[in-house]
Amino acid sequence: QKMIYRHILTLPDYDLLRFANSPCECGVNTQYFISYKKLKTKKEQVAYQRRHKDQLVPKKKCCFRYPMNPYRVEEGGPDIDRDAVLWKQLHDKPIGDPNSVAEDILDGKYIACKLCPTCV
Repeated sequence: QKMIYRHILTLPDYDLLRFANSPCECGVNTQYFISYKKLKTKKEQVAYQRRHKDQLVPKKKCCFRYPMNPYRVEEGGPDIDRDAVLWKQLHDKPIGDPNSVAEDILDGKYIACKLCPTCV
């Protein structure tokens, strides 16, 4: 049982959920953190966080909705990480006409839902 638990902790699915509410690192939150770093006291920082908490964009709503393959830019590399077994199992759905699907289609066979990544 410990081996299975350790294996689950290494899956990209788990990392996706673990860091889903962290601020995204793509640069969308840059202005928030520039203003935050200018504050001198802890009291000012806490007040700023409470006033501007709606401005922070979490990873799950920006760049980290799916367990992306870090090597997807290479020739023929899949979009989804090959180790993301839980996500793949939940999103492997038959696709009739790709133009009629409103959600994102990844690797030609996975339909990403609106709840990703918290659906796992």
